[in-house]
Amino acid sequence: MSLAFSRSTRALEADRGRVAHTAILVALLLLGAWIAWSFVARVPIFETSDAARLEVERASHPVEASVAGRIHSTRLAVGRTVNAGEVLVELDATTQKLQLQEEQTRTAAIVPQLEALARELAAAEQTLADLSETGNVLIEEARAKHKQEETAARFAKEEADRKRRAGGFSDLELLRADAEAENRAAAA
Repeated sequence: MSLAFSRSTRALEADRGRVAHTAILVALLLLGAWIAWSFVARVPIFETSDAARLEVERASHPVEASVAGRIHSTRLAVGRTVNAGEVLVELDATTQKLQLQEEQTRTAAIVPQLEALARELAAAEQTLADLSETGNVLIEEARAKHKQEETAARFAKEEADRKRRAGGFSDLELLRADAEAENRAAAA
């Protein structure tokens, strides 16, 4: 056993704390570097806000289109400065152009139909005016005929009354004169 113990003591004497000294030295160097970094390094300050927006000079920003579509042409280049409002990408508008052309064709086809309907309406209004005028003429004609019939009825009544006053007429003739007066009054 003494042999094993002598080797252990020799190993301890040969080591003389090299590992411990190296570990302490590394720890002191790291601590010194950390203290130097805390005094020399620039640390950005982060704050939280509901209204502000932070943009870093070299940070990338997403470009979003308000509508979907296929890209027709682009003016994008890596590293190029872009100004606000500048057109970056043109989308293919063939579908929208075709829809617009279809609607314009449909509208152009409606114009002759509207003109035909306007002519038809004007003709109907003219017919209505003509019928109104014809109706007025017929009313005037009916009034004149009514007046004529009233005059004939009065005449027949007066004739029947005169025959009664004059006397000398048979009852049959007086009945005929009264019937004629009533017919004329009914016609009026």
